[in-house]
Amino acid sequence: MERIGRYRALLWLLCLGGCVTGINENVVRLQTLPAFDQYEKLRKVAIIPFGEYIVTRNEKVVMGVPHKITKDNGKIMSDVIADELKKQATFIVIPPDKIATFFKRRGEKVWGLLTPKEVSRVGALLKADALVVGQVREMSIYKYRMHENSRVIADIRMVDSVTAELVWKGSIKMDEEGLPHEVARRGMRQLLEQLKGKLEVLDQKKAQPLSIIDR
Repeated sequence: MERIGRYRALLWLLCLGGCVTGINENVVRLQTLPAFDQYEKLRKVAIIPFGEYIVTRNEKVVMGVPHKITKDNGKIMSDVIADELKKQATFIVIPPDKIATFFKRRGEKVWGLLTPKEVSRVGALLKADALVVGQVREMSIYKYRMHENSRVIADIRMVDSVTAELVWKGSIKMDEEGLPHEVARRGMRQLLEQLKGKLEVLDQKKAQPLSIIDR
């Protein structure tokens, strides 16, 4: 009985924490590419305003549950990424609102997933070593077990602005209680935790003495 009581208490604390898992599984993944070896050399990174999928109606049904599609999802996601990246980055982060203003003055709109040619051009104009680009595939709100949940799905990439090579790429699929920007923030923090782990491994690798074969 005592064990059951502790179990119930734990469940209650989890509920108080404000994260009620929704009808879909949470999946956050990060993959680093060869260009990641030069990550520590980055001095300035620009967060390009994210693209977002377009819907003709403001509601859809997922697994029998009505989802209300929210607006300004690309802005929400790129703003969250800029905020969270600033907290741990060793480089200067240029936020998406400044990027949007810069190109608006030039009579352009730069957003979403860029081609390699566009990456090089935009990077040169912004004098940035790398760009963070991405696409929001879904941001929606629905009712689940008396809670208001949000579903957030996004693809994120960091690209070297000189070579247009991928530094890392990640994906976020979150379905929890809270507003879209709150759920997106939780997902981004998980992604950056994985990035932190990858950086620690990279530091350890570079700190190892060269073997006779490598010399």
